[in-house]
Amino acid sequence: MRNFETVVIVVEGAGPTGGAERVAFETVEILSAQGIPVRIISSAEAIEEKYLSLPGVTGFALNLPAAWKKFFSKNRILSYPLRQKDKSLIPIYQDALKGLDPHQTVVHIHGFHSHFSHLIISTALEMGFRTHLHAHDYGYICPNTTLFDYPKNRICDLYPLSSDCQSCACIDANDIQLKNFRFRRAQQAFSNEKLHERLTSIVCPSPFAREIMAKTLGNLVNLRVLRCPVQPAATERQDPAASQTYLWIGRLTAEKNADVALQAASEAGITLTVVGDGPLRQSLQSAYPSHHFLGWKSPEEVTELQQSARCLVMSSGWYETASLVVLESLAAGIPCIIGNRSAATSWLTNNENGLTFENGSVESLKQALEKTKSDELISSLSQNAFTRYWKNPCSSENYYRDLLEVYNLP
Repeated sequence: MRNFETVVIVVEGAGPTGGAERVAFETVEILSAQGIPVRIISSAEAIEEKYLSLPGVTGFALNLPAAWKKFFSKNRILSYPLRQKDKSLIPIYQDALKGLDPHQTVVHIHGFHSHFSHLIISTALEMGFRTHLHAHDYGYICPNTTLFDYPKNRICDLYPLSSDCQSCACIDANDIQLKNFRFRRAQQAFSNEKLHERLTSIVCPSPFAREIMAKTLGNLVNLRVLRCPVQPAATERQDPAASQTYLWIGRLTAEKNADVALQAASEAGITLTVVGDGPLRQSLQSAYPSHHFLGWKSPEEVTELQQSARCLVMSSGWYETASLVVLESLAAGIPCIIGNRSAATSWLTNNENGLTFENGSVESLKQALEKTKSDELISSLSQNAFTRYWKNPCSSENYYRDLLEVYNLP
């Protein structure tokens, strides 16, 4: 049973180009398959025809520029104050929502930082729609979206949107104007308009992410956990003990801490297979030439690599919000090694279905890697990983069930 007729999916993209976009468009597919009408509101120039051709799906492609470009000109903030709403956007959003009955429509927002701004949230709320914000990152409370101090290469423990937060050059000292823009925009949504108190819910992809958000948002917000649908690397348990492939998957940027994994593996006498690309690839490849750097691979190629891995190493220095690649691997019985301050701790228990190490510590990760040289340990972790995941899988069916529970909130 449901108490709504239509769902609006708000997404910053034309198709599944990133994690948030992937979940948004999978949601469109799942809802369409259930016979629920969906309206996509995208910031892109056009929406992929694949989704517009689905039964019951319509779309508005608004072709919005990146939000900060409206406020910067030749590296200077334009004259009008950021705290004032850019009222020209409001009629655009109202038009995209026009014709829908607020009492029979749910608005599900999968991103607003880069193009929409918080105005898409406030417009939907002021028009009377039940509105859910999907927190694919920590951008509602953090100006750089990750709660990570990039120059110091560590998790930021400052209270979000405080005076200390405002003065911290957490992106880069040369990007202080961008930081100020993001801070003031977040402050407008959080402190001035208190959108979090008006939202029907803020949806978090893991219990860990919910706890992090709750530290700032408190008890006045309906914070819900909604596990994202996962495409498992395999539905049958693989045999990781028969492999010597240690897999690292991700974007090669500072917060992912690939250097920690590469250094720890080198000291443990292990070769990492690195899947991914990014601004640090060249320097990392030069510093660690004995490891395999494969660059970006297709989803099918990544799945094959996961199936044949001994274990997955995730060294990310920031919290993450769900770590879907960990869930994909655990589903196939591939043990994972993760940092102890990662959202993946929602899915993994040390020495049960994987191993944890102290975030950012080369020595701690090295010790964990040394343990995985035991075939007996790998086999035990693999069996536990597979059994535990499939007791309550992150399937499309379970996602739809939990999604209905969220959408039915009054």
